[in-house]
Amino acid sequence: MEICETSEAFIEEDDDLVFDHTKVILKGADDEFSYAQTNSREHPITQIDVNSLDISRIPADHIWPLADPTFTRAPDPLPSTSYLKRPSLLYYEDTQDASEYSRQILTEIEACEILRRNPHPNIAQYLGCVVKEERTSTRVSEKERN
Repeated sequence: MEICETSEAFIEEDDDLVFDHTKVILKGADDEFSYAQTNSREHPITQIDVNSLDISRIPADHIWPLADPTFTRAPDPLPSTSYLKRPSLLYYEDTQDASEYSRQILTEIEACEILRRNPHPNIAQYLGCVVKEERTSTRVSEKERN
């Protein structure tokens, strides 16, 4: 498993903010995601011992929406000029509504599909979405040119 995101959480104590924990998002084989918390503040994050964490798997149906057959599929293989966008999973389990992630992805893809039909010169070209096991996991666009 590889660490793909971390965030330190703080709590208020005696009118001051005090470190509480570090949340870690892990990516495993086949793009499976998990999360864990640690009470340590390791810098750099590569020093976190993943094997010592109490890891909870994030079910795919909690974050990746079912693929809409009308959505444009990203080319396979992806061009080297591709930018892949996935939502941050740091707030998973901190929010009451797990379907929030699915809605966010669907809303972004719907907007991208409109922009694909009506391109704008100042917005990166949308190439499509990556579908894995009937679920939309990633939005793909051209990288911005400098």
